[in-house]
Amino acid sequence: MTVVTAWAWQVSYPGPSLVFAHHIAAAVRDALFEAHSALGFPQFPADFHGPATRQDHAHAHYLCLDWDEDGLVDEVMIVAACGLAPSVIAAAALVRSASGNGFSLALAPMSMGAAKDTPLAGPSVLWRALTPFVTSRHRLSSTGKERSRVSPERQLLQDLQARGIPPPEVAWQPHAWLGDRFVTPDVFAIAGAARKPSRAPPADAVAAFAILQFEAPVQGPIALGYGSHFGLGLFTPFD
Repeated sequence: MTVVTAWAWQVSYPGPSLVFAHHIAAAVRDALFEAHSALGFPQFPADFHGPATRQDHAHAHYLCLDWDEDGLVDEVMIVAACGLAPSVIAAAALVRSASGNGFSLALAPMSMGAAKDTPLAGPSVLWRALTPFVTSRHRLSSTGKERSRVSPERQLLQDLQARGIPPPEVAWQPHAWLGDRFVTPDVFAIAGAARKPSRAPPADAVAAFAILQFEAPVQGPIALGYGSHFGLGLFTPFD
């Protein structure tokens, strides 16, 4: 029996700006939870839900996609290596909208299947950040000195290792193309996303765009750092 590890909704045009990806992903999660509860399931399956400390990151990621690169979200996808239970799939089929502070979107079920068969999977040697990577662990000592073992690059490489992905060459980018202009990471809404996730990033967190170059093609999806289960730190194959 094939395990469903990905579900996607199409977003009615024009979708909200990709800069709200973190908040949009959280709002879609909330809409899915409400639909799941309405079906008589007051809790998500444990493997699907988390916990957030789970090291293999096999629980659900809610990801916002902009395939036509116009700066607007045109697809929202759930990816969960642990699999989507029948109750979650039934609830996802009921979700038709999500909204939050500064955005609203109409959703239509689009596809379901295996995450490895989605465009997010690659495989590819080159991957570029669609949304900024945000550090999730405190980088600075009590005296304000950066601790080398938790530098932004070390955190990124540690997150890849936790997912069983080999280390790449990392090229940091000061900006990324969004729709019709270059933007810096700070234009993305990061903190204060809906009810979930409620944990704020560390006070010394930094956000940055990166390009990853591996020695050989690797399989995605790849989402790293703070908020990676809710739209941030998403990398897409780049050939």
